[in-house]
Amino acid sequence: MLYVPAAGAGGPYVPSGTLIQVDPGGSATVAVGNVVKSPEGRPVTLANPRSLAWSPNAIIDSVATSTGGLGRFEIKAGKTLGPAAVVARVVDGSEKATDRPRWVSIPVQVGEPGPLMRCPTEPLVLPAGGDPLTLPITQLCHVWNADPAALAKQTYTAHWEPGAEVADVRISGGGTSTVALEAGAAVRATTGRLMVTADGTKSSAVLQISAESVAPPVVSPIRLDHVRGGQPVVVDVADYVSSQLRKPQIGITNLTARGSSDVAATVDGTRITFRPGDKAVGLAEFDLEVSDSPGAPDTRRARSLISLDVFGVPEPPTNVRASASAVNGTVDLSWSPGAANGSPIEHFVVEGGPHTQECVASPCTIKGLPTDKSVSFRVRAVNEAGASDLSAPSEPITVLVRPDAMNGVAIEASGDGWLDVSWRGPSSGGKVDSYYVTWPSNHATPAASSTGTRISGLDNNQVTTVCVRAVNEAGDGPEICVDGQSAGPPDAPVWVGQTRGSASVTLAWTAVPPNGPGTVVYHVRSEPSGRSCDTSATSCVVAMSNDGSNYTFYVRAETTVGQSAEVASAPYVDAGTPEPFISVSVEPTGDNKTVTATFQAGATNGGEGTVTARVGKKDQGWAPIPAEGGWGTLTLTLSANGTPTEIVLRNCTAPDQCSYSDAQTVESYGPISAPTISVEQDGEYALFSISGEANGREGTTLFVTGNPGGEASAQSKLGSFQTETIKVFVGYGNSISVTGLLDDGVTQLNAVPVTMTIEPPPRAPKVTVLSTPATGCPNELSPCQSISVELTDFSPSTPECQVTYQDPIDTTPFEKLFTAISSPYSLGLFDGNNITIVCKDEIYGDISGSL
Repeated sequence: MLYVPAAGAGGPYVPSGTLIQVDPGGSATVAVGNVVKSPEGRPVTLANPRSLAWSPNAIIDSVATSTGGLGRFEIKAGKTLGPAAVVARVVDGSEKATDRPRWVSIPVQVGEPGPLMRCPTEPLVLPAGGDPLTLPITQLCHVWNADPAALAKQTYTAHWEPGAEVADVRISGGGTSTVALEAGAAVRATTGRLMVTADGTKSSAVLQISAESVAPPVVSPIRLDHVRGGQPVVVDVADYVSSQLRKPQIGITNLTARGSSDVAATVDGTRITFRPGDKAVGLAEFDLEVSDSPGAPDTRRARSLISLDVFGVPEPPTNVRASASAVNGTVDLSWSPGAANGSPIEHFVVEGGPHTQECVASPCTIKGLPTDKSVSFRVRAVNEAGASDLSAPSEPITVLVRPDAMNGVAIEASGDGWLDVSWRGPSSGGKVDSYYVTWPSNHATPAASSTGTRISGLDNNQVTTVCVRAVNEAGDGPEICVDGQSAGPPDAPVWVGQTRGSASVTLAWTAVPPNGPGTVVYHVRSEPSGRSCDTSATSCVVAMSNDGSNYTFYVRAETTVGQSAEVASAPYVDAGTPEPFISVSVEPTGDNKTVTATFQAGATNGGEGTVTARVGKKDQGWAPIPAEGGWGTLTLTLSANGTPTEIVLRNCTAPDQCSYSDAQTVESYGPISAPTISVEQDGEYALFSISGEANGREGTTLFVTGNPGGEASAQSKLGSFQTETIKVFVGYGNSISVTGLLDDGVTQLNAVPVTMTIEPPPRAPKVTVLSTPATGCPNELSPCQSISVELTDFSPSTPECQVTYQDPIDTTPFEKLFTAISSPYSLGLFDGNNITIVCKDEIYGDISGSL
């Protein structure tokens, strides 16, 4: 899709090819409408006086609006030639001056048209004899042109500035955007000035060029390994020289041997041919000097070392020795290798007896020797260069003969943990000194006269390999082996289970190893007889009748060798699972912690059954049940009265053949005892209650009644309890009678009635002697006082009393009996205060008071 805007759409723009030209240092006044156009043909002006900017400052000094308003602006140019630009914010039409302002860039050229070049001032390095130095001028000199299209096509020409040339440097690339410089290897270190001009313009700039010598060549050390004596070897030194020159010319300037060696060297260009002598071995070294530019100074030379590792045939072996015993045409030979002379020894060649044998190393087993003859040996070493001379001969030896293989090795007999082995001696070879018999982890050494032996301590369940060989001074003869297996009766199996079926039982036992070869067969029988099985498995199914009979099963293991002991099983009851209970009822008896379970059991499906009860977490009771089922009763004891206890009955014909009743919860209770009445006096009131013991029966109630009034009751199920305390007014001297009972719904027990009289509070009789001053006393009593006595809480209220008076002058006491008919009671006039009065209470006796 291509979008074509309507005519006049868009904002002001600078027409293509527009360029403002200004002389260096001069100025120019420009009408905005001449350089910026409106798509609608309207007049174009600056948006405001601040709508002008310019670049670069090195070419344009300033830009400002001129006298005449926003339709013109003035440019003042600097002395530098080159392209520049004015950036203005313009609008097209005064009536919309603020509606559509737009920034535009207007090209400016100061002086003759041409690009602006700003080359780097730092010298550019030109390697002498190295790769050309390529200069991309547009990028290197940051060339700028107001017209990007012209900049992309710009080409350049370069030449040395007069008086600042660099000799022997070739300039190429004129008329392109790139200038290339190439210096010869002989260029000396110097600096020149390269003038670069933009083609078609007067724009130019200078580049500093510094010609520098490159590093001298480097030659790596040359090592020629594995050079064979008598054979020339050629090396090209140029392959080992590294030069930074673009086109190096490698040459050998010197080659000198170090020390004395049997190696000659000739030079042909950069190639050296080394010729070691036929007997030359070891390391030969040569000092090498090379140059990468003919006629160049010594600074373009490098030195290194050439090493040749020359090898030859090895030295002969020494110390050749044969083993002390040599048997059956075989001997172990050893020696000390001589010097390898630069190349590893590949093998050795042994000469002795009727033939020559190659060996990899020492020691070496030499075979095929003649027996009963004297033999000596010589050895030579062989490497890549060839074979050494023969060694000196070894001491001579004589070869012995070992016995040949046994005949007729066989297993004659076997038993529990043993085998009898027999044999016949070798028919050839050396004489037999003894025999050597081996089997796993053991051995025996029968005498030469033996024709057999018994080996024991064997595992009957493993095949035993028995090997026999003849032995003499020369060594052991070949071994002949035979397999055998001891055997004994199997161990007895162990019973592991009896699994009951609907009319069968699956019997299982542990497997036992055969204790020898063959297979184990198990035989099972029963007592009483009639139930049996024979199998090689470890279980069998025996048909049963579910008649309640008791059986014991016996199992034994048997092999072809023998049989184990017979092992009895646990007793087995031939019974099925009884039918469910038809009815079950559990009720308390009224005796302490006792209940009865009455039930009707179903058929047992296998002889007589037994009904027991699970009381909480313990089993109780036992009742036999005939095969057809029937009624029964169990008396059960609970842990406590009044505690809910879960009871489940089960009917079993065997421990694993039981039927179970539904669980029933019951509480027991016991007999009650007579309650006790409590009565207390509280002043003129009576406090009474009754207490007793509940023994597990729900709703056990206490009742108490008082006469003349008051009653209370209380209920409980377990333990001691009592009614609330009743308070009743009776009055001093009056009596109250209290009766009560304990009722558990079955039995009522009366408490012993209690009658109590309300007694007055205890008395505290008291005698108080009172004294009051008196007047009108007789002269003999003057001064005197009136004495009276006050009695409190006496019984009788008019008690008999006696007054005792001690006159201050007369030493004889005065005593007088009287009846206190009133209180206070007047005794008359007395002088002095030594008066004591004692009155008699019918309960408390004599009560006294004094003054």
